[in-house]
Amino acid sequence: MNHFLFPTIIAAMLVVTVHASAQSDETKSKLLQRFPDADKDKDGKLSEQEMLDLKKWIRKNGGVAAQTGTTAPPGTAAKPDSKEQKADRRRAKMRVTPTFTDVAYGPLERNTLDFWKAESSTPAPLLVLIHAGGFTGGDKSFWYSHPLVSFCHEHGISVAAINYRLVRTDPYPAPMHDGARAVQFLRSKAAEWNIDSKRIAVAGGSAGACIAVWLGMHDDLADPKSADPIVHESTRVAFVISYDGQTSLDPEVNTKINALSTAHPWYGQLFGMPTTELKSDRARKLIDDATALNFVSKDDPPVYMNYQMDLTPIPLPKGDQNMHHPHFGVLLKAKMDALGLESVLHYLSKPAQPGEDFEFITKHFAPK
Repeated sequence: MNHFLFPTIIAAMLVVTVHASAQSDETKSKLLQRFPDADKDKDGKLSEQEMLDLKKWIRKNGGVAAQTGTTAPPGTAAKPDSKEQKADRRRAKMRVTPTFTDVAYGPLERNTLDFWKAESSTPAPLLVLIHAGGFTGGDKSFWYSHPLVSFCHEHGISVAAINYRLVRTDPYPAPMHDGARAVQFLRSKAAEWNIDSKRIAVAGGSAGACIAVWLGMHDDLADPKSADPIVHESTRVAFVISYDGQTSLDPEVNTKINALSTAHPWYGQLFGMPTTELKSDRARKLIDDATALNFVSKDDPPVYMNYQMDLTPIPLPKGDQNMHHPHFGVLLKAKMDALGLESVLHYLSKPAQPGEDFEFITKHFAPK
């Protein structure tokens, strides 16, 4: 299991289920190590109620991504840190300083990115990082202390971490189209920022992974007739790294994995309508376009997928609203395998080797 994915591991583990009986010993051990004070009765293990309290506390205090570096248990936290305080905390742990920060890649407030320029005498490959947050929260500071940034820096790979519009105010296709716009903008900066425009890839966690997979599978959004020269650039990428990503946003597919998938608060927000309207014709058009599985084709790039849950039987147990199940990866891998496309899939009982995703990156960024 990759050590640097610990925040993602926690994210996946927290939402597996509220029932302790469904938690593996490894899951409980990881959670107990991360939040030791959640063990209120100090018996060395997390009971069902302690698991439930921990899950509620994490959600109340800004989500898992906001908890990097904190071990505060349920009941001890005061007012949650502001977004700025969370970003400052991650920035303090930053291993590599960005070359540029808060660069506008589009006209909107959330259209900003940070860029780490590789030291390279030749055009460098670029990995674009897309943050987690259930499409309703999070920002690019999610990646500030992430080992992917330092790994890329050490291997002559440039990095960009992007913000994108959130569905509370800007429903689909805003998040995906912002991801596409960021890729186009970065490609337009190839000469100025020493980027190899043919070696641009995307990586993301959870909702960010969903966007990354969508970009990898979707047809090119370039429009050579646009008055905006940035839109002339291709949105296609060299490969995709997905941590706990959803490959489908189709309720008909997702409820077969998790009967309560559409009960997530963001599900209706994602499409800008009440969940009761998700079966309408208008919703169907949006859902079909939002689902990466619908766009898999012979010219799609390699995909590396890692899920921190196990490949348990579906549908998931009643009461479990998890949206990080490895079956999302199974669905994409089956389509890619049928077309002879490269895909790698890992989950709890089929773990990745340490550094395997790093090796995937260097392999596919190697000059052709």
